Amino acid sequence: MALAALASCLNATFMFNAAAQGIHIDELQIDLEGSLDLRGFLGISEDVRRGYETIQVTFRVKSDASEEKIKELVELAQKRSPVFDIVTNQTPVSVRVERVEPSYAERTTAHI
Repeated sequence: MALAALASCLNATFMFNAAAQGIHIDELQIDLEGSLDLRGFLGISEDVRRGYETIQVTFRVKSDASEEKIKELVELAQKRSPVFDIVTNQTPVSVRVERVEPSYAERTTAHI
């Protein structure tokens, strides 16, 4: 899910910046690959990171724009993408739990 969110955000940021500059993009494909050690994710080892160790992003762009302009758009996508920022920088996250009581209808039909 994290890789899909990153790809989607980079795609949107790239395309918005291209449109803002009047650059026509015929096709954009963004491939992501991540290295993840499942021992951390599954709790098998506390010595292994639970998250991605590395993420590789490949932009495949079909456009008549110059290579320099395409590279500039890729840099802007990285610079302005909120999800890229979250992935590449530490972001404080707070978590809370709220207990929800069952409704009257749920309580009265639970025993039927």
